[in-house]
Amino acid sequence: MMRRATLGLSALALSILFVSGCAPAPVKVTGKVVNKGQPYPLSEKGLFIINFFDEKDETFAKPYAVDSKLDGTFTVVGIGRKGVPPGKYRVAVQAMDPYQKQEDKLKGKFAPRATKLTADVAAGKEVVIDVGQ
Repeated sequence: MMRRATLGLSALALSILFVSGCAPAPVKVTGKVVNKGQPYPLSEKGLFIINFFDEKDETFAKPYAVDSKLDGTFTVVGIGRKGVPPGKYRVAVQAMDPYQKQEDKLKGKFAPRATKLTADVAAGKEVVIDVGQ
């Protein structure tokens, strides 16, 4: 009886170790927003709102955090600023310029529920989001 319990606990410990070791480590990914391959900068009163959503998230309820700059460069920092799991994402982009007017220069074409933009996220790979398609 004791031997069965020991074997069961050993199997459980190994399966927990195996499952926890399989999850890919989160990565912080850098990228840039371009228009037909050219930089897409905003004025000093502008703001890029960029969200990454897991490609399977149909609700758009869990965006991953992105730090963006006026020159169109960004870093996907994720939840808790620890990065995001490698994989495929849908990307929403809004170019609010000037920010105070809440007017998207991209006319909502790449807003969360309208976007067709995707990105493959991997360690060391820059993400280029071309809004001039």
